[in-house]
Amino acid sequence: MDPITAPMVVGALTKVFSGTAEEVGRQAWTTLTGVVRRAFGGRERSRPMRAVAELDRHPGDPARMEALAAALVAAADLDPDFAADLRGWLADTGAVRAGGAVTNVITGAATLHGPVIQARDIHGGITYGDPNPR
Repeated sequence: MDPITAPMVVGALTKVFSGTAEEVGRQAWTTLTGVVRRAFGGRERSRPMRAVAELDRHPGDPARMEALAAALVAAADLDPDFAADLRGWLADTGAVRAGGAVTNVITGAATLHGPVIQARDIHGGITYGDPNPR
């Protein structure tokens, strides 16, 4: 089974917060907070609970999404049951699919100079511009 990574979680959170105006985004966030509360609810000072509370106060903030992702990955590394619940949430958001993980994230103040390809499986070549320059 592929490991749960911070970029994978950030990708899912980005997807959730870009859709929070829609019911699907709200529902995904509610589901994740429930997963975290079930695992850490009795420990309000736990890193995952603090990170959820911070992101809840500042929805969509890239730094807070990264902090939550790091906290969730660290917790998943220590607790196989929590890892299974988190993996289920990631699957529900589309961040993990059967056959492996896909994480495509460009966030924050990224400055791109040129084309960007975000993909999982590419079979064949990718060409930008004229494939037969003169």
